[in-house]
Amino acid sequence: MNSNMPYAQSTEKTLQQAKACTPTNPFASKHIRPDANEYLFADGSSIDSTVARFNQLGHHAQIIGPHGTGKSTLLYQLVEQFNATGNVILAKLNSSKTRLPFSLPGLLRIPGKTLVVIDGFEQLPTWKRFTIKKIAHARKLGLLVTTHEDQKMATLVRTASSPQTLKAIIRRLDRNQRLGPTDRLTERELCQLLDICDGNVREVLFRLYDRVQAGNVTPLVAE
Repeated sequence: MNSNMPYAQSTEKTLQQAKACTPTNPFASKHIRPDANEYLFADGSSIDSTVARFNQLGHHAQIIGPHGTGKSTLLYQLVEQFNATGNVILAKLNSSKTRLPFSLPGLLRIPGKTLVVIDGFEQLPTWKRFTIKKIAHARKLGLLVTTHEDQKMATLVRTASSPQTLKAIIRRLDRNQRLGPTDRLTERELCQLLDICDGNVREVLFRLYDRVQAGNVTPLVAE
C-alpha cells in the first residue's frame, strides 16, 4: 500500500476547500451576463410599470440605446414576466448570429397574441424588419425588440449609462469589495471609465475584472 496516498488525498481535499473558499471575481462573465442581473431604472420606473406601459403601447415597442447600456438585461426580465402570462418566442441576434429561429412564412402560422421578442433587431436587413413589423400588425402578434437605432416603433425604454448607475451596478456586484470600498469611487473616475469605454457599461466591467485579477495594482484610470 502506498503510504503517501492519505497525505495526497488530504492535500487535494485541502486545495479543493481553499478553492471553494476563494471568492470569485465579481466581474466575471457569469455575474455580468444580461440574464444574471436586474435592470436598474434611473427614472424610478419598475418592471411592473414597464409591462403596463408595453400593454398601453399595444404590445409593439422598442427598447433603444447604445451598446452595453442594459437593453438585453431589461429585455430578459420582461420576457420572464411575459412567459408567465402567454406565449413568447425569443430570438437573440448579434453580429455573428443574424439568422432568426423562424422563417417569415412560419411567422404567418404563429398563433395570434403570441409575443415575438427580438434582441438585436438592427442585425436584420431593412426589408426583413419591415416585413416582420407588417406581419406582426396583420396577425395581431406582439413585437418587442432591442435596437441601437430607431426602428420607427414606439419606444418602451431608452437606455443610457451614467456615473450614478455604474456605481450602483459595481456596488451590487462587488458585495465583498474586492475592488475596494465602492464609496471611494469618485464621480470623476466613473465618468472617465465611461468615457474610455464609450459609455459601454459592459466594457467597464470587463476592465474591472482585469483589475481585480491583477490584484488591484493598476489604477482605475490613467492619471
